[in-house]
Amino acid sequence: GGTLELLTDQPGPDHQPAWSPDGRIVYSRSILEPGYESGRRRILAWPVAGGEPTEITDNLDHHVFRFQVEDDGNLLALVDHEGTWQMGRLFPAEPGKMIALTVGAGWLWGFHSAGGRAVGVATAADHPSQLWELDVGPSSEIVTLIWGETRGKRTLSTHNESFEGLVERSVPRRAWVDSTSGARVHVWYYPPVRKTQGPRTPMIVTLHGGPQWCVGDRWDPEIQALTGAGYGVLAVNFT
Repeated sequence: GGTLELLTDQPGPDHQPAWSPDGRIVYSRSILEPGYESGRRRILAWPVAGGEPTEITDNLDHHVFRFQVEDDGNLLALVDHEGTWQMGRLFPAEPGKMIALTVGAGWLWGFHSAGGRAVGVATAADHPSQLWELDVGPSSEIVTLIWGETRGKRTLSTHNESFEGLVERSVPRRAWVDSTSGARVHVWYYPPVRKTQGPRTPMIVTLHGGPQWCVGDRWDPEIQALTGAGYGVLAVNFT
């Protein structure tokens, strides 16, 4: 037992607390603005002895969805980037600095790292999830999240290979379009796997109220089912 002490006091929600290796800092994935999903998800460093937090993701225009504290005190994090979730390394001693560890049209749902290797659940718009081993050591090269590329990664699971051999999948085309208000919008168009009769292809537009989450390069069984039924699908990234 012991006395419960309030460590964080900012108006938004705090998630995923984690200790620094020396026990002097508690990290959190936080939203500074009040309300549910009201702002960007950041990483804050809270001194256990008291005082104001430091934002590790200062000036980084990315949401943070997962993170893990490494033995050397640096952080591995999953961040959004143009419709993908990528892995990067953050440096508490240099707030705002991030080194990309993965690139490409893929998506990492989660990961766990030890000894310079990470196990992650990876997916893509035309590939359901598989378990990958990724090289994420300090001297590692950037890993490309593209199916068929093997440098820096190894596939650990094969349970979806039989499905991929049986089912024809829609491969989306990505584009940036200008809205009537002048804003640039990132979209994915999934062509139908089976063409319907007639001169025009019926299309479904998927929308979301926001303000968080995102459409992107990840497997979506609902979209694939619609393309298999003869519909084109336009998925709009709303973040």
